Amino acid sequence: MDRRTERKLAFQIIFTLGFSKIEVDSETTLEEALNQFIFHQEIELNGDNKVFILSRYNGVCIYLNQIDDIISKNLKGWSLKRLNKVDLAILRLAVYEIYFEDIPKKVVVNEAVELAKLFSSDEGPSFINGILANLMKETAI
Repeated sequence: MDRRTERKLAFQIIFTLGFSKIEVDSETTLEEALNQFIFHQEIELNGDNKVFILSRYNGVCIYLNQIDDIISKNLKGWSLKRLNKVDLAILRLAVYEIYFEDIPKKVVVNEAVELAKLFSSDEGPSFINGILANLMKETAI
């Protein structure tokens, strides 16, 4: 499984955060959430796939308030509550990877736009790109 597919699965699990009250206080809970998700999707993962996906899910959960603050500061005329849940999940994953992972920023933006092309509205890719471009410009990342 390639990184794009792993990131897509990580996004899908992060997306579910917007609809659930999953407690993420232990590795067991994260593992159970992932196993439940992949069971319903009929996906087979190896250890490396799980590590990548769980690290994104766990990171977004741990830093959720900081991530949402960063997103909020870069929304012009919007609020987090007004964003659709798909775009919010994509932005959360991208902001996590920009601030807390050692991934080239251009790769993060490209991957976020590709997720938006798959899962968001027609305006989603340009909206996501604009927010992330603004974020990177303002923070000089």
